[in-house]
Amino acid sequence: GIFARIWKLVKHFFDKGTRDKIQIVGARDTYDTLCEYIDPEWIPECYGGKLRVGTNEWCEPVLPRPAGVIPEDLVQEVLSTWARIAPSHKSL
Repeated sequence: GIFARIWKLVKHFFDKGTRDKIQIVGARDTYDTLCEYIDPEWIPECYGGKLRVGTNEWCEPVLPRPAGVIPEDLVQEVLSTWARIAPSHKSL
């Protein structure tokens, strides 16, 4: 395939250690190659595994979008709870 041809051209720009970590495989070999490193329970169904998130075989996140402005009292409650349970995290 095209990716294999591109890899043959660009792989020389990477050191051997990096090259050894990259595999370009065909569609027929994707599942078997993934199974060498990942338990089939964690491979998405679209690649032949058993993992499904909701109704999405690609395991894309299914998160609801905010319906509008988040109420300020809810924001404050989340921030105060975060400060109480994780006082060493000052990122908020």
